[in-house]
Amino acid sequence: MSPVRFVMIDSSGTVPPRGSFQVAFQVVFRVAFVGGCPMDIHNGRSWMPRTVRATAHEAHQRAVSFDIADVAGYLQEVLGQKLVAYMAAVSDAKSVGRWAQGVQKPRYDAEQRLRAAFQIYHLLVSEESAHVARAWFIGMNPQLDDDSPAEVIRNGGLKEAMAAAKAFVAGG
Repeated sequence: MSPVRFVMIDSSGTVPPRGSFQVAFQVVFRVAFVGGCPMDIHNGRSWMPRTVRATAHEAHQRAVSFDIADVAGYLQEVLGQKLVAYMAAVSDAKSVGRWAQGVQKPRYDAEQRLRAAFQIYHLLVSEESAHVARAWFIGMNPQLDDDSPAEVIRNGGLKEAMAAAKAFVAGG
């Protein structure tokens, strides 16, 4: 029987070089290796699959801790200004740019939609590529009666969109 050994993995999911002093401060997981092979690898990421609940919690933490200008700027970068404006239910797409620059603040309902989209985006990219996440927002979704999540968010169905995102990440 092969001996079990433990290898430290830093917060980026990589094995740092032996003797690295920083390792002691960056350790997130101890991964058991049996016979030189990891016991389990999930999607080339962490050996221990994260639950949708833990991932959703992390996404929520990001959504509430970022300033709205940063949220708008990030969404503008990853989803595009027109799609973000559509989800925020504003007619002028340039409003998103002004929010991102901090020149203006969005109305309360638009801010809610932006934070929900930001949270959902982070949930999706925790398991999928940025391309898949963007496509998820604009494509028809059977869990939303074939409406797009962007349309559902625009119409205020934030909980429904989040539920659909959680189901998608969980494989349903």
